[in-house]
Amino acid sequence: MTVKTFTRQLGTPLENRLGGTACSWRPTQLGRFYLDGRLGAGGQGVVYEGYGPDGERKAVKAPHGMSERDRDLLRKETWAWRQVASFGTARVPHADLDGPIPFVVSEHVAGPDLRRAVERSGPFGPQELRRLAIGVATALVTIHQAKVVHRNLKPENTLLGTDGPQVIGGNGQHDQADEALDGVHRAP
Repeated sequence: MTVKTFTRQLGTPLENRLGGTACSWRPTQLGRFYLDGRLGAGGQGVVYEGYGPDGERKAVKAPHGMSERDRDLLRKETWAWRQVASFGTARVPHADLDGPIPFVVSEHVAGPDLRRAVERSGPFGPQELRRLAIGVATALVTIHQAKVVHRNLKPENTLLGTDGPQVIGGNGQHDQADEALDGVHRAP
């Protein structure tokens, strides 16, 4: 993957994180990561397909407008998520939460999320369900061993990769209870 691949302009508007209003531009690069399309969006932010300087494919999440308190919480959550072993989870190798557009980079998992897979192909059979349940349960054990509470486990945050299901961080809602959790962190 070369930088020339990323010279085209991406046309879809992006939320302006500085003021929270729609604008007519969309970044083609965040930090050292080149963006090449949108993987998805939700209430918490936009996830882009990105590529690092080495050309490796990544998922780059740019949260919607964030207060300083939100950034502090996301900084703690991202640090905690980076402590999670990579078995059954998407690693978080990089984050920049101090720039004008904060972003979190995670390993890209090639494959649909669980909801899309079921919508497209119908319910899973017994063997597939067993494999899915074991994979997700193992990922949750790995996450909990790092003292992280996911709080947003759902089909959209379970990606069906070639190596089995991968649980990704999903940003639950920030609330006062988060600060009361001593030594326990949420997933970014």
